Parts: sequence; C-alpha cells; structure tokens
Amino acid sequence: MTAQSFAGKFQEFTPLTEEELNFVSELKDPFFYTYLSDKSKEIVAINEKNKLKGGYTIHEVPQTKGEQLLADIMKPFEGKVVMIDFWATWCSPCRSAIKSFEEAKKGLKEKGVVFVYLTDESSPINAWQNMISNIPGEHYRLTPSQFDELKKKFNYRGVPSYLIINKKGEQVYSKTGFEGSSVITNILKNELNK
Repeated sequence: MTAQSFAGKFQEFTPLTEEELNFVSELKDPFFYTYLSDKSKEIVAINEKNKLKGGYTIHEVPQTKGEQLLADIMKPFEGKVVMIDFWATWCSPCRSAIKSFEEAKKGLKEKGVVFVYLTDESSPINAWQNMISNIPGEHYRLTPSQFDELKKKFNYRGVPSYLIINKKGEQVYSKTGFEGSSVITNILKNELNK
C-alpha cells in the first residue's frame, strides 16, 4: 500500500523526491524501489521533454474578478474570434473533447481563431503543465474563486464548458458539454466569415 500511494504521484506527473525514494528503498521487497525509481526517472524525462514543446502559451492570470477578469483575459485577443474552453486535467470528458477537436482546431487556428483554455488549481500544477504541452493555445490557471465566478456568470454546471466570442467581443455561444467538432467548427467558421 505504501508503494501504491507513492505511485499515485505519477498520475500528476510528479516524480518522487530523494527522501521518498530513500523511504521506499527500505521496504522489504526491492522490486518496489526499482519500479518506483525507474518510473520516477521516466516522469522527469517526460517533464523535461514537454518543456521543450512549443505551440502553447502560459499567461499570467489578471488579479481582477468577475466581469473585469474575463475582459482582462480577452484584451490581447480583441478583434479575433475566440473559443474559451473551461476544463480540468482530471476531467476525462474534457480531455476527450480536446483530443477529438484536435484536427478541426488546426485549420481554424490557421484562419485566425484563438483558443483559450481556462482551468483552476484543482488541476495539479505538474499534470497541467505536462498536459498543456500537447494542447496548442493560450492557457490560464485561475484561482478556484475566479473560476467559480466565471462559471456562475455563464451558468455553467461543470466542465467541459465552452464560450465563443465574436470579433466584436460579443458572446455568440455558451454551453456545458461538448456538442461535437462539427457543431463548434460551424459556429467558428460562421463567425470568421462575418
């Protein structure tokens, strides 16, 4: 059970510390130390490799609240069609939607759509940093209260939830749950053509 609790850290892309590895080395069965040590080294290598990937940007979260928070997040993208994805690392429907939208997203990004991803601190930092290296776009990690304020503002019941903003800065789509690539793609293309 001790080894299992340490192995749980790997799901969050967190390697074991020297102190933890020393503790595991004192367990009766040397298999646990060998396995956990090797897995920890693998996580370190993955983390380092992911740091080198491009295509995504981590933004500082504005220290504002409510209406002003979203306005401040949107400022750099004024005049663009923006899709905002409210998601979490632990949310498998979120990850599944991101994956299924990957192909459509490439073409839309080339045409000028901006993809903004918002999560909060319920997504462990190491897991978040590693996952976003495979999610091209603009990334913000909000405080739980900021995230909740935005969810309340748009009446979102959970994640994944989506918001599409047109070139004029107006909300044209808001939905909890992924309706599919074709629905989202059609809305975004329609807004691009206006």
